[in-house]
Amino acid sequence: MANEVASARLKFARFSAYKAREVLDIIRGENAHDAISMLLKTSRGPAIPIAKVLASAIANAAQSEGLDATELYVSTCFADEGATMKRFKPRARGRASRIRKRNCHITIEVSRLTPEELEKVRSRRAAETAIRRQKRVEAARASSKAKSENSDDVQELSADTNEIVELEESLGAEGQRSEAAEKLAIDLEDELELEDSDLGRHQETPVRSEAAEKLAIDLEDELELEDSDLGRHQETPVRSEAAEKLAIDLEDELELEDSDLGRHQETPVRSEAAEKLAIDLEDESVLESDSGAEDSEVQDSDGSEG
Repeated sequence: MANEVASARLKFARFSAYKAREVLDIIRGENAHDAISMLLKTSRGPAIPIAKVLASAIANAAQSEGLDATELYVSTCFADEGATMKRFKPRARGRASRIRKRNCHITIEVSRLTPEELEKVRSRRAAETAIRRQKRVEAARASSKAKSENSDDVQELSADTNEIVELEESLGAEGQRSEAAEKLAIDLEDELELEDSDLGRHQETPVRSEAAEKLAIDLEDELELEDSDLGRHQETPVRSEAAEKLAIDLEDELELEDSDLGRHQETPVRSEAAEKLAIDLEDESVLESDSGAEDSEVQDSDGSEG
């Protein structure tokens, strides 16, 4: 039967045996692989060299003794003091103090577990494996459930988003239609107002023209009546000036009406009638002024004779 113990030794390690024993007490009696994990997580200085010694011992057991690395544990580990190097440091008043550089020898032995312990270890590992597998399954199920929920949420969100987009598009179309309808209504109102204004101007123009003609006829009748009643009165030139002013106002009114009518067909006729009436009024005013001058001369001659 092959030997079920393997060892490894580190000599003249450059740290004290005291510091090495503090780390070795952590891994004593532990599983080999667990001991390596514990050493790698330790913050003490001797942990890394001791982990290398333990790995060497496990390799010796697997290569030389043919043991399974998973069935090994740290059966023995200790640290012996090695040679101490002495150095000196200068001090005050010419003295010197001693410096001790301590060394140690580290020995680690790994052994195969007993059948009872192996059974316990295997059952424990199987339980740990089952627990890890259960955790992985639960995590996978949870992740798949979360993904399905997320996919459902995404689908619902996408559906809601599509509904919102369709609603916004419909509202936008309705808003555009309402704006277009309002704009069309405003345009129609403006057009109707423009037509009403044009129609009103067209309807008022003949009335104004008839009123102007009637006013001119009344003015002529009034002038004739004044001439017949007053005779040789001296205020005749003043009245002629009023008639001229009235004729000018009448011309301005007719020109304004012509400008409002635009292309109306009766405009040239009305303009000629207004010009003719103005010319007649000017002629009458000239005749009246001449007759007034003659009357004044006759009165002067009568006065001189008397």
